[in-house]
Amino acid sequence: MEEMRKATIIGLFTNIFLAIIKIIAAVMTGSIAIISDAINSILDIISSGTTFIAVKLSKKESNKRYPFGYKRAEPMAALFIAILAGILAFEIFRSAVVGLINGGSAHAPVTALPVIILSVAIIVKIIISEYYRKVGKRNDSPALMASAIDFRNDILCTAVALIGYVGTSLKVYYLDDAAAIIVAGIIFYSGYQMALLNIDYLMGKSPDDATLFEIRRRALAVTGVNKVKDVKAHYVGNYIHVEVEIIISKNHSAEEMHATNHAVKAAIEGIYHIDKAFVHIEFE
Repeated sequence: MEEMRKATIIGLFTNIFLAIIKIIAAVMTGSIAIISDAINSILDIISSGTTFIAVKLSKKESNKRYPFGYKRAEPMAALFIAILAGILAFEIFRSAVVGLINGGSAHAPVTALPVIILSVAIIVKIIISEYYRKVGKRNDSPALMASAIDFRNDILCTAVALIGYVGTSLKVYYLDDAAAIIVAGIIFYSGYQMALLNIDYLMGKSPDDATLFEIRRRALAVTGVNKVKDVKAHYVGNYIHVEVEIIISKNHSAEEMHATNHAVKAAIEGIYHIDKAFVHIEFE
């Protein structure tokens, strides 16, 4: 939890820094591609703040109102980020198309400082993207993994914006608007990826076959379990709840039945990212 909190704080302040320097570059140049990239960084600030709140909320203990905790907070935050990305992408695309229709958006001549600013932004994003990917994977956090995808796509956005801006030095002014359209496409696609993943979490999708097989295998390995009649599992946020029906001998005493139930539950909950296992017993 502490590592995740630290990562979200680092991401938030990194995005604030990058947004400030990109806004400076956008004001200096008037480039629609750089303006689009700066707007994208402002969205990243909103995303980082949302991720920080979601990560903190998802770790809260369950209570009477939310008996299974707040584990859906992270995928809800990631879905919110995806929706914002789609809105932003549409607005950038619209502005760039208008610029192309008008023969290319006008902006200041190409100078060294904006190029340096965008290059620094690319380097910083490469470092932060890899950091978020590792922390998100270690902690099984969809919000952090979504942010890692967002950071990764930001690298490409900034690189395209830089190419579009520098390309106008060749007097091909439509390159800046074309770059902005590409940036819009990258932002939209990253939002689409995040939305698909986190809709599955929110809708309670079943985990993959390998996880279901491991649940069966562990239940059958418990002494006293004759058969596993049925296994149902679904995501609650980015964690999994399992219902399993086992068959044991009718000669079991009440104590043995209780011990078997507890052992099966513990074995299943020992599987990575399974949060709760509910065991039902039948006799033969």
